Amino acid sequence: MTPRTIDTAPQLRFIDWLSARSDSELETILSRRPDTALPLPPSFRSLAARLHVRESVSRALAKLTATELATLEVAVGCGAEFNPCAYPDVVDFIHDSARKAGINANQRPTKATIRAAIDSLFSAALIYGEEDGFLLSPEVVNALPHGFQVLPQGPVLSEEVVSSRLAEMSATQKKIVSTLLSAGGSGRTRDAAPDADPARPIPQLIEEGILERIDDHSVRLSQVAKALLTGTLPTPIPLVEPEPQSTEDVPVGATDNQATAQGLDVVRLIEELIDALSVAPASTLKQGALGVRVHTRLSEALHADEETVARVTSLAFAGGLISRGVPDPLPADDDGGDYVAPTPAADAFVAQPLAQRWSTVVRAWCDSPFAPWKVGEEDTKGKPVHLLSPETKVGILPGVKRDLLAILGRGWQQHSPAELEALYVYHHPITSRRVTRQTLTSIIEEAQWIGVISGSVNGALSPTSLIIEDDLDAVTASLTPDYTTQLIAQGDNTIVAPGPVTSDMAATLSELADVESPGLAAVYRVTEASIRRGLDAGLSASHMLAFLHEHVVGGTPESIEFLVNDVARRHGTLRGGPASSYIRCDDETLLLTACRTAEAESVGLRVIAPTIAIAQAPLIKVIEALRKAGFQPVAEGADGESLDLRPRATRVTTSISSLTPAAVQARTARLSPEDIAAAVTAIRSTDSAENRAKSGNGITGSHDILTAVTHAARGGATITIGSVDKSGIASHRVVKPLTVTGGQMDALDVATGSVRRFLLHRITEVFVD
Repeated sequence: MTPRTIDTAPQLRFIDWLSARSDSELETILSRRPDTALPLPPSFRSLAARLHVRESVSRALAKLTATELATLEVAVGCGAEFNPCAYPDVVDFIHDSARKAGINANQRPTKATIRAAIDSLFSAALIYGEEDGFLLSPEVVNALPHGFQVLPQGPVLSEEVVSSRLAEMSATQKKIVSTLLSAGGSGRTRDAAPDADPARPIPQLIEEGILERIDDHSVRLSQVAKALLTGTLPTPIPLVEPEPQSTEDVPVGATDNQATAQGLDVVRLIEELIDALSVAPASTLKQGALGVRVHTRLSEALHADEETVARVTSLAFAGGLISRGVPDPLPADDDGGDYVAPTPAADAFVAQPLAQRWSTVVRAWCDSPFAPWKVGEEDTKGKPVHLLSPETKVGILPGVKRDLLAILGRGWQQHSPAELEALYVYHHPITSRRVTRQTLTSIIEEAQWIGVISGSVNGALSPTSLIIEDDLDAVTASLTPDYTTQLIAQGDNTIVAPGPVTSDMAATLSELADVESPGLAAVYRVTEASIRRGLDAGLSASHMLAFLHEHVVGGTPESIEFLVNDVARRHGTLRGGPASSYIRCDDETLLLTACRTAEAESVGLRVIAPTIAIAQAPLIKVIEALRKAGFQPVAEGADGESLDLRPRATRVTTSISSLTPAAVQARTARLSPEDIAAAVTAIRSTDSAENRAKSGNGITGSHDILTAVTHAARGGATITIGSVDKSGIASHRVVKPLTVTGGQMDALDVATGSVRRFLLHRITEVFVD
């Protein structure tokens, strides 16, 4: 393309263009570039400098669609850093490139789409000027990924064709491709020139479309070949947004019910994980990961497969419900290392209403950097990846999850996995180069598992309204069913809870019955062992039966009542108390038998009266020894009432946030409209103050300045002041004086809304309205 004019001062032009934007246009720029809005920029010059920071530009580029990036590529080709590029040039270049690549007309961006892309780039301050002659914002060229391009440079080969050609490569060609891949995808060679010997491997690979010629001495892997070799998402990058093949709406109620069932089941699993780690904290390996034995133990405790345990553990860790550290109390077999145990936040989590627990879990998943699907794979050294190891943390995951959910939230249309891949590549082409197909598939599966999206017919996906983050608490509250207080008991000793139950009901049910089928409609089974567990925990037979009579619809079956009374009659024949310690029993023979066991001897238990035995070991040790020997003793207090000797729940405290810097940044970068409006006000206020300063009509002189600020403080007036800081840097601000005393002035800064203190001798001039 032929440059139209020469711009010798792009930085100055950019500031002028920026200062000419309306308030609504500035708010749009700040909403697109939120990292430039905090702290509040004091002037247009400051805002312009922030918009030119390469890291900020890179973040903005990562949010562009393929059409917008193609437009930038054309501007770079125009040399639009200094030479204006026009809308017709962009249209012609994109259409020519698509035509040469053999892309069908319906897959090329229309003029209206390209115009919309240019408008979008203006609103992100990545280009400036006018549509008939715009320029690139500084640092855009430098921030573009090296070697990355959206516009095809030649005929586009399908993934299937390139895959077959890769499989047919010779040994020499495979070595060349492997070397280039390890070097980042590009390299130098003497065989890259068009007139090179076609029998050489490099020209053959170029002809096959596996390599692309950069110049006479450089080549690089084609995007399709590199994607296939690295496992990243498919290429080529579509230039227009792919249309889904199915546009049939999915019934909202069906997907919501399915998502609710999935999400609440995950909440249950996290609560069970907290309970399991409260009793037995998990010891960690050297890098803080959990070993295979611990993983297997948790799988048995949660009655879930190891993949589910990896998901639940990673999610609880990301949400700060469990963490590494030194637990209190320490385990009996403490090895001196760190443990993974619940944090105090776990207690607050369990106390939350069920709907709020679900929303807490969803937010934790969105911010989680963990990739539990990597557990069990081999790392770079050929060793298996362990749960919570550094290899399972992927920094870009929180951003990928939110980007994918935003795509799903565009409508209630069904999308196949292939369509979702194409949509994600179009909307986030730069980020997609770092995302593998396995990662995207695993994110979708986790989103279904946690109830963020629902699986529909034929494996297609449909989003639920849970992805509306601002209203997440309200949405989960509307989807979560009410607590049920009624139970259904049957003659086979099973109890059905037709809906979620309160924490107190769940605790009692778990004491007197075993969970046979968890879920929203949970099934419990009453057994001898479960009743003994409840009696050991301090529940009496009358308490159990009263609970059942209160909640069971139609009355408690006789089989359950008989089982409770029978176990309770045989339970607690041995009675123990805290006398460091004693065992009493009305049955002398049973007491003698108990004291003659090896377990009793290990705790020094001996008979001192026909119905009394004592031991030097603590009561809990004696009770455990007798239970291990096959007896069923219970502990009692001074008043004869049963004691609950279950160990205190373990907790670990940590001051380190479980969120990754990317997740924290994602949270802080979400600005409210009020924050953006305040930033625009601050910029305008400083700009107005600087313009007043240029007029040269200010009040100067120490006595006149003191008089002016004193009158303004008394009358509540707003003034513009010029001042210098301790480094001698001058600035102008619009303030409202509050108090003037002791050689200093406290004033409300109109731009920031905060109260600031100014030393009067540093105020150089005052402008009064």
